[in-house]
Amino acid sequence: IYGLDDKDIFEVTGKANNLIFTRLIGGQNNDTYIIKSGRRIKVYDHEDKPNTIQENRGATIRFTDVYKLNLFDYKKHIVVNNVITPAIGFNPDDGVLLGLQFVKTKNGFQRNPYSQQHRFKGGYFFATDGFSIHYDGEFANIKDDWNLHIGGQFTSENFTNNFFGFGNETQNPDDVLDLDYNRVKTSIYMAKAGVVRKGDFGGDYGFRTIFEAIEIDPTQNRFITAFESPSNTDFYKRRVFGAIEGEYTYESFDASLNPSRGMTFLLNLGARTELDNTKNTYGYLNSDLGFFNALSHNRKLVLKTKLRTQFRFGDDLIFYQAASIGGDNGLRGYRTERFTGRNSLVGSADLRYSFNQFKTRLLPVQIGVFGGFDVGRVWLKGDFSEKWHNDYGGGFWITAAESLSGTFHLFNSDEGLRFSFGFGLNF
Repeated sequence: IYGLDDKDIFEVTGKANNLIFTRLIGGQNNDTYIIKSGRRIKVYDHEDKPNTIQENRGATIRFTDVYKLNLFDYKKHIVVNNVITPAIGFNPDDGVLLGLQFVKTKNGFQRNPYSQQHRFKGGYFFATDGFSIHYDGEFANIKDDWNLHIGGQFTSENFTNNFFGFGNETQNPDDVLDLDYNRVKTSIYMAKAGVVRKGDFGGDYGFRTIFEAIEIDPTQNRFITAFESPSNTDFYKRRVFGAIEGEYTYESFDASLNPSRGMTFLLNLGARTELDNTKNTYGYLNSDLGFFNALSHNRKLVLKTKLRTQFRFGDDLIFYQAASIGGDNGLRGYRTERFTGRNSLVGSADLRYSFNQFKTRLLPVQIGVFGGFDVGRVWLKGDFSEKWHNDYGGGFWITAAESLSGTFHLFNSDEGLRFSFGFGLNF
């Protein structure tokens, strides 16, 4: 029940069973509340404007200046949406990937921009027989316009990351010792909780705590056991870490799937420590900055640029928490986590061209092509390398009806060609 304008009087009386939950939303002026029977009653009104609670017997009262919460909107209906997104992909490190994502979004009374959202994502990697499961949940307006954000990750013991050693010029022996040699079996349990504030113009920021329990396997005849002897059980046991971090993200596009003008920015700053006697403590900063700029009047020719940096502060650093670059982090012509150090910098530029959209019997489809290059490196104390790694290549992408998207890459570096693709469908 909305009061809207003027000085309104809300009076609740009577007794009954099986009561309907009722919200009373005050208006712009001094409203008066006389609640003699407040069971299953909740009151919302402006915090910075005068209100009169003449009587309250059992109602929940919330004064807040969240404008959208107190605003009457006749289009505001309770809606629950469920979206399933299957996915298939490939890259040389993971092999074929089969994935599935389920997103449940509830739009109720409190929205910022939704009331609740639950995102479940899982994937199976055929090259390693490993799998990973992720969950992210968000609940609107737990305190004013701050949302509660929770999440977690679980990976199997066969889930792998790569490690080639520390340094900017480490060797890649996969031609002789195959891809398995630098794979590290990594079991991860992770949970996080924090708050996030949604901006009105694309900027969000928040804070969270993270707990991780990570165990790596001393697989024989692999690089990891040459790097650290299996007899060092402290290195290979499950190690528990805690972190506190803040994050700011900004996104602004003229079109989300195929932008011709836009900007993205991410800044992630935090500190992590191993909870066993607070050893292996370090700080970190990660940032991404990207632009989309149309180069032609019809906006079909677009220059996409991106700059990524990672910094680690402190002397205690474990390889799987260091700064790394590779196929999934900037250098598309190299294996994932190809180079590992204390700091990193990667720059990328793509020239993209979008063909005209055309209709099929099922969906409208648009295809585009791109060519680009990457350049980057890592830094490490005592490593005096001056080399910058680079690659070049291209590919094509496809979108359909804002529900289907896929991207195919073929990039070349001094370590050879690397082909990868990812393809997903919403229904």
